[in-house]
Amino acid sequence: MLFNSIPFFIFLPIVFGLYWLPIRKTWWQNVVVIGASLFFYAYWDWRVLGLFVGSIAFTMSVAQRVARC
Repeated sequence: MLFNSIPFFIFLPIVFGLYWLPIRKTWWQNVVVIGASLFFYAYWDWRVLGLFVGSIAFTMSVAQRVARC
């Protein structure tokens, strides 16, 4: 998905609207951002999705270990 494509101009307002729903829950906004990121990269090339998810898992595990110190 390119930033100047029609699918992006449809995708952006939907994600923006979901992010700013009047729920005001931090976890909901995190889920929206993570889900939108995964969809965005999977739309471009589904093969990089595994790399992206692996990178997120690795970063989260390192952050949790650093937080324990």
